[in-house]
Amino acid sequence: MGDHGSAISLLIISNEEAIKALVLYFEGFGFRLRNIPGFPNLFDNHRLRYLVSFIIAVSSIIMEDFQNVIMLLFKDPDKLLEFFKLKPSEMTRRFKLYFLRRYVVIYHEIIWYSNIEKHRQKGFYSDSYSDDPSKALIITLKDFDIFYDKNHPVK
Repeated sequence: MGDHGSAISLLIISNEEAIKALVLYFEGFGFRLRNIPGFPNLFDNHRLRYLVSFIIAVSSIIMEDFQNVIMLLFKDPDKLLEFFKLKPSEMTRRFKLYFLRRYVVIYHEIIWYSNIEKHRQKGFYSDSYSDDPSKALIITLKDFDIFYDKNHPVK
């Protein structure tokens, strides 16, 4: 049995450090991000780094869809062109369905990221309990795998 709680916490912290490193990377190319008022707070505030991670995660979801459309365009352009021959009402229906599906996915991301600080704290103290071992927080490999997968777009 591994220490999955600490692993989750360290994964979250490594995600935060990657965000800071990304800023410094861009600054190496001449983008003076830290000169933007309030931007240096990113180096001091966990919640701001979680927000950046969330934005990257959501962008990744949207970009993956865009990549699929581009691949379809190269693989079977006629199929994509058929979409533009649909009646406007059918196009609208399909767009609404797409956005509804994406809304559900993004909503789950919002919930997950809104609890990330709690998970970071719980992970470090998952083995802690007072006098009753049955009250210990058990974090499994499956829990860790969920966190690992969620951090994939940020890596």
